[in-house]
Amino acid sequence: MNDGITWTLKTPPRTWQATALERWQIQKRGVASVVTGGGKTIFAFLCMEKFLQEFSNARFLILVPTITLVDQWYVSLQEDFGVPETDIACFGR
Repeated sequence: MNDGITWTLKTPPRTWQATALERWQIQKRGVASVVTGGGKTIFAFLCMEKFLQEFSNARFLILVPTITLVDQWYVSLQEDFGVPETDIACFGR
């Protein structure tokens, strides 16, 4: 995963996402309470992107409660964040 590959977010962050990212970077943790469709996934990608800048060999585990969300993340990782399909291991599909 991420052996010399740069994943890049294809959407500019919203104001709240940029502000939340600054706060997240302090301790690299927190809770984002945002309405459905508000951009939590994109915010997660922003955090992942920053984390990879510091820890280039990082791996990420994304846990979701439904198969529908598994599918949404699978597609979004590729389309919105530029993660090659070969870098994604997916269980439960």
